[in-house]
Order: sequence, then structure tokens, then C-alpha cells
Amino acid sequence: MTEMSAYLDFRLIQGFLQAWELSRSGSKLPWRCDISLKRFSSFVSEMVIYERFGRRDFRYRQIGEQVKDRLKWKDLSVNIFSVLHPDVLESSEVWWNGLVDQRCGGIKEFVIEYANGASTHMVSVLLPVLSKVSDVPLLVGINVKISDLRRALPTAQTLVGRTGARGLFLDIGNGTPNELVEVGQFSLP
Repeated sequence: MTEMSAYLDFRLIQGFLQAWELSRSGSKLPWRCDISLKRFSSFVSEMVIYERFGRRDFRYRQIGEQVKDRLKWKDLSVNIFSVLHPDVLESSEVWWNGLVDQRCGGIKEFVIEYANGASTHMVSVLLPVLSKVSDVPLLVGINVKISDLRRALPTAQTLVGRTGARGLFLDIGNGTPNELVEVGQFSLP
């Protein structure tokens, strides 16, 4: 199994991290309006922006075409926690809220299983950005498909984390939550 930090060496992820860093003003977090198409054009199709509405309620604010096509969701106001496997809910709550509360970055690895039986091994990097309409930062992220996995039986709905998920906090200058650095267990099906 790949060390989580090794994914940070992927060219696409490095470029995304660099674009986010260039959007900052000194050591301050960038504003949502600083996440410009010009700077992030290479990543737009795989980008997402999440907004937290509650401890277990994170919803898409914006979503790239590749992500939208992969998910095949008609309603993009879906709460991410509604598609998480029950075994990863608790650790996911700690990880997602740790990103927002500590204003740190994070990388997550997971398998997403689609209703048609297909599944994909994914890695996402999420970073905080400030919002002019809320004191709670948004999370801007990029999704990277690692591989398509063997087909399984169709499921009732898209499901994330049946085989586990793991997340690592990234220090972007604000520290990381003290109580936890890596969350969850993970194995490929």
C-alpha cells in the first residue's frame, strides 16, 4: 500500500498545491474569489468546492465536469456523509471537521463504488479557502483517479469507504489537529 504522503509527489497534485499557494497573500488563507480560472485552469475538471453545513453535513458548492460525470448525480446538493459507509462515518467526521476547524489541508484515499458495479480508487487533496459570506472556511479540492478496479455487483447507491478510507492532515502553516494525524484504515477490494 502506498504511503499517503507519496501521493503528494503526483504532478497534478503538486500543480494544484502550487496554484493554491500562489493564491495566498503571504501566510493567510486565500479567499474563494482568489481561486481563479486562470490559475486553476489545468485542474477545473477534477476540482470540487465543499461547504460545511454541520458536523456530518458537507455539500458541494461547485463541482468539475469529470467529477460530475463520474458520480452521475443529478442533484449536487448531496451531503457527502450520505454516501459514506457506516464503518467510516466516525473517522470521516473527525477528518473533515479537522480540516475546517484547524484550517489545515488534507489528503484522503478511498474507493468509490458506483451503483452500476464499477469502482474507482481515488485520492483527493482538500485545502481551506475563506468565504466572504461565512466565518467557516470552504474546502477546495482536487480528485485524482488512481485506477479503475474490478467490477462488482451493482449497489443501491454510490458508496464510499466500504473497504475503508484514510485521511492525512497537511500542515499549511496553521498546524494540524493534535489528537489525530491519520484517520481510518484502508484496503483495496
